[in-house]
Amino acid sequence: MSFPKKIQKALIIILSLCAIIFYFFLNSSLSLYITKYPVDSSNKYFKNIIGTVFFEDTRGCFDICIIPTYKKLKGSDSSTFRVLSYKGRATYYAKDKYHVFLNDKILKDADPNTIQLANPDVAFDANAYYLGATRLPDYLLQRYSNTFQNDTEIKVLSVLPNSTVLFISRGKLYNLRFSSSPFYLQELNIIDGNTFVPNYQANGNNNTIELPAQISLYPTIDNPIYIGYDKNFDYIEINDGIDIAHNRNKSLLFQKFGTGYSQVNQKIYFLTDAIEAADPLTFAYTGKDFQDSIDRKAYSKDKNHIFFGKEIIANADPKSFTIIYSTGSNKYTYAFDNNGRYQLGKQINTQDTEGNKLFDSAYENRISLIR
Repeated sequence: MSFPKKIQKALIIILSLCAIIFYFFLNSSLSLYITKYPVDSSNKYFKNIIGTVFFEDTRGCFDICIIPTYKKLKGSDSSTFRVLSYKGRATYYAKDKYHVFLNDKILKDADPNTIQLANPDVAFDANAYYLGATRLPDYLLQRYSNTFQNDTEIKVLSVLPNSTVLFISRGKLYNLRFSSSPFYLQELNIIDGNTFVPNYQANGNNNTIELPAQISLYPTIDNPIYIGYDKNFDYIEINDGIDIAHNRNKSLLFQKFGTGYSQVNQKIYFLTDAIEAADPLTFAYTGKDFQDSIDRKAYSKDKNHIFFGKEIIANADPKSFTIIYSTGSNKYTYAFDNNGRYQLGKQINTQDTEGNKLFDSAYENRISLIR
């Protein structure tokens, strides 16, 4: 008996799809699909009916839409395996009596007997802190080898809820943001390490320091986190780093400008870095604090310079420099002067080599109206 060619093609397609589905079904362990149990309410770690530990490794549309992929967690001991939780929620960290795991990887040298979580992205044991799966000293050596060496001694002071880590290395205090953009390493030059009291401990717990009333007046830009105080100031972390928020030492001349900018005695600071070139007598904040802004830095100026954060904008003209605030959803600011056009602190071309416009025409129209 023969079938028409169209039916033959349809049967071939159907049989091929069935074969693919059957292959993935078997490859992922039949018993797992019949009886798979989450370990400690995890959505990543599972055990099957005979106690084998699996890690869900679903990737791509086929896995998501049809059959998830599970792989045996190599090196795991089923009888002692458990998932580490943070504030009652399962994380991607796990351990047994022999190893510590992150996803399907074993954390080399991590101690399962002393491993704890400071938050879902930061773990620590008796020997080291782990940013994800990487030891903190190794992370610093890989990313910031010009600052840190193999023999660098590190003492973690505080781990913030957003995974920012405050630590001391060779007498200097640093702020490391590694798990969400913008990523940075900030040297906290103005903070007095001898008197600094963190609001969050090295294990991630909150010290519940009573906040000064003035802190509530701080702009809500970037959802600031109160990180603690020293003998001189209270400090808050915003999106670009830790900022001076309030003066505790009345013998200091202190003035807060906009987000990120302060004057301490005769120096201007952006966050905790002094802007050595800034003239305190003519310094002015020219930014605008958006309450829900993603415009993370603002412009400032003195009689000789335009600043974006702590950086001087080369060739910018303080006399003619004008800022145009976006009315759109992105709230990025554009600027112009007699020398050019600027976006996010960088001078930009208004057209490419073929004469095509690169600068938003709506802003060019507003510039022409202002002038």
